[in-house]
Amino acid sequence: MLRHAPKIALGGLLALLLGAGLILAIMGGLLPSGEHHRLVRLGVVLFLGGQGLLVAGLAAWAARKVM
Repeated sequence: MLRHAPKIALGGLLALLLGAGLILAIMGGLLPSGEHHRLVRLGVVLFLGGQGLLVAGLAAWAARKVM
């Protein structure tokens, strides 16, 4: 797993940015209003999951650098 730490961190960053973009698009009125609740939940899950993956990837990467 330590070998894949940079990829995990990049995946987390991508998910975080995708979730934030989805939430901003909904708030800005760029997406249709019919499925707001599902899209907001998806955006929040992507954002929070992305944060977790980013932190896990960076922690594993830092642990790899120390070893």
